[in-house]
Amino acid sequence: MQNLPAVPTSVPQYTFDMIQTACAECMDKGQAQQLQGLLQKFGIRRIPELRSEQYGAFATELRGLGARI
Repeated sequence: MQNLPAVPTSVPQYTFDMIQTACAECMDKGQAQQLQGLLQKFGIRRIPELRSEQYGAFATELRGLGARI
């Protein structure tokens, strides 16, 4: 029988600090315009307006911009 890699069984938990750090990384890469579009997509103007239940989806979008989160 072949050993298969472990599959995560829980959803990663993200914090505001993790989101903020990933956003800063995008800004440092010159992706301010893409980040602004992402904020608009989530109906917010600033990161602190993001609700904690949105962190997972937002983190996924940030990874799409190349952020390490």
